[in-house]
Amino acid sequence: ALIVGGAIVLGSAVAPVVFKAARTRGEGGLLFGAILARFDQLAILAVLLLVVTSVLKLIAFEDIAIGPRLIARWAALVVVGLAVLYGSAWSSPVARTLREQTKNFDELPDAHPVRAEFAKLHRGSTRAMRVALLAGLAALFLS
Repeated sequence: ALIVGGAIVLGSAVAPVVFKAARTRGEGGLLFGAILARFDQLAILAVLLLVVTSVLKLIAFEDIAIGPRLIARWAALVVVGLAVLYGSAWSSPVARTLREQTKNFDELPDAHPVRAEFAKLHRGSTRAMRVALLAGLAALFLS
């Protein structure tokens, strides 16, 4: 729920307001990047808690007969975990580091290798968040 709700709030409420209020797109990117850094920490913690609570639920409350619904839910949970780990533990932090370590990042042309690498990581992180959101909704539905 934290991952799904966080992704929805960040994408539909926080990002539009931050980028609208910022003086420049670069400033908006820095502000939203800082917000995402905090969310990434929470998302990674949520994945760890998801693993622990899912195992506990399996042991304590679930029927021994493993059926397609349970398998589908576990598959969705695996996808959520992998997507969050890719986006929040690798892609986003690497993109933020590239941006922070590159002087005058916002003035670089789009074709510059650092900007191109940042864009690639950003796209990957965005896709990972969408995948985690969709798989999380599926897992919630199947729970």
